[in-house]
Amino acid sequence: LPRTLHVDEPTPHVDWSTGAVELLSDRAAWPETGRPRRAGVSSFGVSGTNAHVVLEQAPGVVEESRGEGVALPAVPWVVSGAGEAAVRAQAEQLRAFVSGDPGLDPVDVGWSLAATRSALSHRAVVVGADREELLGGLGSVVVGVPVGGGLGVLFAGQGSQRLGMGRGLYEAYPVFAAVWDEVCGELDRYLDRPVGEVVWGDDAGLIGETAYTQAGLFALEVALFGLVSSWGVKPDYLLGHSIGELAAAYVAGVWSLEDAARVVAARGRLMRALPSGGAMVAVAASEDEVRALLSEGVVVAAVNGPESVVVSGDEDAVQVAVDVLAGRGVRTRRLRVSHAFHSARMDGMLAEFGEVLRSVEFRAPSVPVVSNVSGVVAGEELCSAEYWVRHVRETVRFADGLSTLRELGVGSFLELGPDGTLTALVDGDGVPVLRRDRPEPLAVMAALGGLYVRGVQVDWDAVFPGARRVDLPTYAFQRERFWLESSPERSATSAVDAAFWDAVERGDLGSFGIDAEQPLSAALPALSSWRRRHQERSLVESWRYRLDWSPIGAVSEQPSLRGTWLVVGEGGDDVVAVLRAAGADARVVTTAELGEVVAAGVVSLLPVEATVSLVQALGTAGIDAPLWCVTRGAVSVVDGDVVDPRHSGVWGLGRVIGLEHPDRWGGLIDAPVVVDEEAGVWLCRVLGGATGEDQVAIRSDGAWSARLVRVSGSRLGSGGSGVWRGRGTALVTGGTGALGGHVARWLAGSGVEEVVLVSRRGMAASGALELVGELEGLGARVRVVACDVADRDAVAELVGSIEGLRVVVHAAGVLDDGVLESLTSERVREVMRVKAEGARHLDELTRGRELDAFVLFSSAAGTVGNAGQGSYAAANAVLDGLAWRRRAEGLVATSVAWGAWADSGMGAGHARA
Repeated sequence: LPRTLHVDEPTPHVDWSTGAVELLSDRAAWPETGRPRRAGVSSFGVSGTNAHVVLEQAPGVVEESRGEGVALPAVPWVVSGAGEAAVRAQAEQLRAFVSGDPGLDPVDVGWSLAATRSALSHRAVVVGADREELLGGLGSVVVGVPVGGGLGVLFAGQGSQRLGMGRGLYEAYPVFAAVWDEVCGELDRYLDRPVGEVVWGDDAGLIGETAYTQAGLFALEVALFGLVSSWGVKPDYLLGHSIGELAAAYVAGVWSLEDAARVVAARGRLMRALPSGGAMVAVAASEDEVRALLSEGVVVAAVNGPESVVVSGDEDAVQVAVDVLAGRGVRTRRLRVSHAFHSARMDGMLAEFGEVLRSVEFRAPSVPVVSNVSGVVAGEELCSAEYWVRHVRETVRFADGLSTLRELGVGSFLELGPDGTLTALVDGDGVPVLRRDRPEPLAVMAALGGLYVRGVQVDWDAVFPGARRVDLPTYAFQRERFWLESSPERSATSAVDAAFWDAVERGDLGSFGIDAEQPLSAALPALSSWRRRHQERSLVESWRYRLDWSPIGAVSEQPSLRGTWLVVGEGGDDVVAVLRAAGADARVVTTAELGEVVAAGVVSLLPVEATVSLVQALGTAGIDAPLWCVTRGAVSVVDGDVVDPRHSGVWGLGRVIGLEHPDRWGGLIDAPVVVDEEAGVWLCRVLGGATGEDQVAIRSDGAWSARLVRVSGSRLGSGGSGVWRGRGTALVTGGTGALGGHVARWLAGSGVEEVVLVSRRGMAASGALELVGELEGLGARVRVVACDVADRDAVAELVGSIEGLRVVVHAAGVLDDGVLESLTSERVREVMRVKAEGARHLDELTRGRELDAFVLFSSAAGTVGNAGQGSYAAANAVLDGLAWRRRAEGLVATSVAWGAWADSGMGAGHARA
């Protein structure tokens, strides 16, 4: 028992001789009496705090054995926290804790993390084969948040197969091995050689034969489904790609294993027996564009995305269509296949395949299956022979299937197959179970952890059989100090001076560039130079701010909207639904229909150019209702958020709208791709003013408000120089302009060996010759190129001509200021063309290069707005979004949102005027 605090002697106003109450002048033992000990803790404060808590001792812990532990070939460690910083602190705390106790079993730690800790709003996972890998991973966690929505399981098709697929899982997980053996046992009855012998052999040509390809993929995907199901992963919908749909149908219960094996084997055998030949080519074009070019003998075999189509058919007919597309600059890729699948060249097998299908028994699926034939959830037709015959011959409508799943509320996709071929099609929302270049146990555990981060339920008891509970670090609270500090009588010592005197006290003469033998007269200039240089750096660091996100606290009341709300733009059915659910009369309108009703609010789903037209139309119609711009994937709230830079531009424009029209501005809202019930509640709260915020990002587990915060973390006094050193070749767009010249000089002085200066006028630009002379004087090779960075072909030629490219700085831009009412589509488009399109070309065309830096010269106008610069703010916000996107994809990127430059840059002329 702790002693009573702040007592010199007992008060005389209490009769201490009666009752059993006494003060403790020292700590005392609390004896065990055979019943639970209880204590009352009171707090009666002068400020009005009156609280009394009764505490009871915790029940004794009886350590129950969970049986004999099982060694795992790969172990996931999951951590979570109420914010990104909390997750990183939790990971660092865990690393220190485990490093200090060599006796801890990584499996026990993994199970305790998953089973005895709450799953909070921000999450991360590290996976390793041993203790060292796990501890190393904790130092660089990627933080994500649950996305909400259902789980769609995707089954890969032909083309993804590889030798050895599944062998690592077979050796590591008995559940996988049992299903694999069972499935292969049935398939082997109908094949010339055992499936396992072919898949795990060394003959790449043999596994490429369609009979073995289809059988191998079916066995792998069914075994994978059995494995993840044993860990509690439950799909809401299934979607396969071609042969993958047969695996989906089987696991959904459409066939028995015996019948499924007969169907799969017959499908592959009959296809293999067809005359070889024909061709299949993947093209990066829309279905409508491709179909307009088709002639007899060629068809669309698959539609995998909005601009991802596969054509199939006779060699000559396919080549004619491909040649036309290639002439238009469309990317094409010939597929290595034995036959032209999903074309008329399959007709010879359909009748016999139909006979096989009519000999098996069908059952209704236990999990909804999305059809390749229709692109929607399959109905009774899934249980007919005719459907599966059509499935061989008709177009694989995979893109439509993905759209259906999105509409049904699916937020996460799990790909079952040998690699991540389908994951690449789901815009960052997919998790592949296996990766071609990663050990299979590590890959499958990374997938399981990825599902956990996205909010999918996992049965961790099944993942960690036999693991024991062990003590773990407590929560890494993010503490804040709220005490009001008294103002000091004199200013505190600056960080520079503190670092200076700290080095002096340590006798660290090397920090100043001097040695102990130098006389004072020689040392003083070095000391003065050091202090001046670091003061300048400290001043620059004090200018740095960044966009941050703060969680919005819970709002108890349900949102309520009244009146007529106008929704402008396509793809807003889910927004309309949640507005109506909150009580609003929501109507989808065009800009021409704005003045027909009295509006309580306007929700825009439009892109940048159309939003400018909408603002102008609202003014013409005399509508003063608040305008809210709703985007999807425009901003990055946590690590891993995949941003669409085109949508980011709306945020830059919106900040200018708010400055030019504060009386009829609502705000900016970034919503999830699928607005489910919870996201819809938050959307209506923001629209209704319940949060008091006008720049909000809504995610599956809450909403965040935008904040501009000062960047902290100076390197002063850390012992490091903080100096970036360049190498190789640097490409600078806008290179002959004022800002480009500043950057080029700095790069030349930092160690870059060659500088390529790009501008539209090249050497004809004013001052270009003098700039070249300066740079050569600094020791750099210089090349000046005339190039319009908005011209993709010109940029491609330019980038292709540069060897050793390590640095890209995009400083090109066009300024065309004007209030929103004066802007035209052409003016907006021209500003976006140079700034945003140029950045996009540089991003796409340098992705094969190992860059040290990819720097985008953005503007504060895109972050905080600037009246009269709507198009310029939008273009620069696109640059910020592009940097977010690259960082999420693991690529280098820095976007610097500059203010006005003194005596140079595009703003200099305005300042002088």
